[in-house]
Amino acid sequence: MPQLREISYSRDLTIAAVRDYYKFLVSMYVSESEVVQPPESGWPSITTDNFGALGKAAEALELLRHLPYILDRGNGTQPEAAPGAHFVDYRLESMADSLRQGGDEVESIRMKTDGADTWQQTPPHVIGLCSAPHGGYCFLLDTKAGIIYWVHCPAWVHENPSWEPVTEQVESPDQEEFRSSPAWAVEDFFELLKDQFRALVFLPTTEETVIETHQVVTDEEMDALPVVQGIYKKHGWPDLGTFQKDACLEVIEQYLEENCPELLQSS
Repeated sequence: MPQLREISYSRDLTIAAVRDYYKFLVSMYVSESEVVQPPESGWPSITTDNFGALGKAAEALELLRHLPYILDRGNGTQPEAAPGAHFVDYRLESMADSLRQGGDEVESIRMKTDGADTWQQTPPHVIGLCSAPHGGYCFLLDTKAGIIYWVHCPAWVHENPSWEPVTEQVESPDQEEFRSSPAWAVEDFFELLKDQFRALVFLPTTEETVIETHQVVTDEEMDALPVVQGIYKKHGWPDLGTFQKDACLEVIEQYLEENCPELLQSS
C-alpha cells in the first residue's frame, strides 16, 4: 500500500490525470465536444477576485484555472463522469458572478462543489471535484498531500480496491471528518475509476448517463444489465483499439427504449 509520505502533489501531474480520465470517458461514451481544454493562460473567469468568497488557497485556484472541464450547459445535460456524479465546471461565468454576489449563493456553491455533507469541513487547500448531493459520490482533492478522498465510498470498492489506497491519514483538526474516508494518490484514483468502467460496474447507458450496477434493484433493470454489458463486449469493450463506441451506444439506446427505459435516465 502507498504510504502518505511517499506521495506528493504536482499541479502538472494532476492536470494530466484529469485530462487522461476525460479522454478515457470520451473513448467510451462521452461526446468529444463535451470536453473543453483551458487556454494556455488558464480560464479567465477563475481569478482570486472572482473566487475569493470560495475561500480556497492560491494553489487550489491555480489548479482549477488550468484544468480541462466537462461542459455544464446549465440545462441539466452535463454528462456524468461517474454514476450520478457531474464533475464541477468551475470555469462558468455564472459561478464567478454568484461568488461575487456573496451571501447565500456562496453557501450554495460550496455545498455543490465540496459536498452537501462535507462543505463545512474542507480547508482552503481541499477542493471538490464533483457535484455531490447528500449521500452521493463526493471526491475531494487535497492540493497539499496530493491525494483524493472518496467520501461515501461504496463498501465493494473500499473492501476490494483495484488500486491500493494510502495507508495513513493526514494530520488534521477533528472536525475534518472526511479524512476518515479512503484516499488514493491522484493518478491511482483515476485509474481506480477507470477500472470500474472497464469491468462495466460503472455502466454508461447514454452519452450522459452512467449507472452503478450494484445499485440496480428492479427486476427489469436486473434483466437488462447483462444484456447491456453484453452489447459493450460485442462491440469490442474494453479493447479501445477495437471498441465501436457510436454503434454500441446506438444499439444500447434501442434496446433500453424497448425494454427498460428507466436505465436511460440519470440517477
